[in-house]
Formats: sequence, structure tokens, C-alpha cells
Amino acid sequence: MVSFMARSRTHPLVGRSLADGVALCVLVVASWHVGRPLLTADVLIWGDNPGQFMRLWYPLTVSWPRFRHVVDWNLLWYAGYPELQFYPPGFVLIGLAIHLIALGQLSPFGVYNVLLFIALVLPAFSVYAFLRHLLATMGPWPATLAGVVSGLFTLGFAPQWGGTNAVPIGLVGERLAFGVVPLVWLAGLLLVERGSPARRVIAAGLLAILVLLHPFHAPAAVLLGERVRFRPRVGPRA
Repeated sequence: MVSFMARSRTHPLVGRSLADGVALCVLVVASWHVGRPLLTADVLIWGDNPGQFMRLWYPLTVSWPRFRHVVDWNLLWYAGYPELQFYPPGFVLIGLAIHLIALGQLSPFGVYNVLLFIALVLPAFSVYAFLRHLLATMGPWPATLAGVVSGLFTLGFAPQWGGTNAVPIGLVGERLAFGVVPLVWLAGLLLVERGSPARRVIAAGLLAILVLLHPFHAPAAVLLGERVRFRPRVGPRA
């Protein structure tokens, strides 16, 4: 084991690739184990899921295919109401993207189940990516271990605000936003370390996605971004 770690240090690229490969395998297996029931179970009887499904169903089956409108007057909802003008539409936009990627082969129920699966497991990967970069100066294996442990924690973190309980009770956009916040932080770190037009576009785009999903999370993301601007830089990144 010692010689294996020594070889990883001798060849940093090998160490990084190996560490990330092991980490992604662990997170994929854990995410599939935890999230697989969401791809088959009928979750529409729980919490706010019926209402959330309705918000997705109408653009998916009526307003977009017929009128090419994402936000439209829904005559079946509150006797006519442009719901997505007043409710964060981010999760509906992601649902439409899933529908397009699947070439329309998924039913609205299938799209919604995939959306719930993504909402549940996304924080595991985004938290890993953020910590893997933030702690890179510690070396690939310590940074990877911290990222994996934290990523696994998000799959068992139960409170409804950002936790796994948000999914069965219908807080889809909120859980998705919880998963996007670490990506906003990561984009901010990369932008602080070396600014470029592409990195500015990515950071702004991720922040826009966060606002569309759940604006409540945006201030925390921006405040931490300001905090890490003054983080001391030490050593080369692993």
C-alpha cells in the first residue's frame, strides 16, 4: 500500500485519475442503491409531489408541444393561472431537457421520476467535486477521501430542507438547488484562481440556474464566494 501511494505521488496524474475513478465508482454505486426506487415507485401520493408533477406535466404535454411556451396560462390549474411566472421554474426546465434528451421516449411520469432521481443524487457528486478541488493541496487521496465521505453523507442527510427527505415530500427544486450550490462555489473558486471569459460565463450560468431552481440558496452561494476570494493560496494543486 505504501509503495502504491508512493507511485501515485511520483506520477500525480496517475494518482489523481485513480483517486477520482475510485471515488466516482463508490458514489455511483451508492447513488444507484439509494435512488433506484425513485425510478420505479409511484411517488405522486407523497407530500407536494402531485402539485409538482402538475407543474411539469402541463408544459411537457400541452404548452410546449402545442404553443412552444414554457410559461403559459394553465386552464386546469386554479381556474387559469400562469403558474411558472410566480414559482421557480428551474426544475420544470430540467424536466423539459430530460424529455428532449430522451427524444420524447419517456412518459411524463418517467421524466418526473428521473428528475427526482437526479435531485436525490446530484449533491453527492457536486459536493465531491467542490471538496476535491478545495482540498487538492492535501494530495489526491486525502482530498478524494474527504469528498467521498461528504458526498455519501448527502445521500443520508435526512432533513427536509436540502436533505433526502425533500424528495419524497416534493421539494424538488430545493433539493436540486442544494446540489447546484457546490458547483457555484467550485465555479467561483476557479474564477478567483484564474479569471477567463469562459469561467465567468460558467459561473454566471450556474448562479442563474441556482436562482431559477430556488432563489433562497443564492445569497449563501454568493457570500461564500466572496469569502473564498481572500483564501490564502498554498502550494500547487494535486
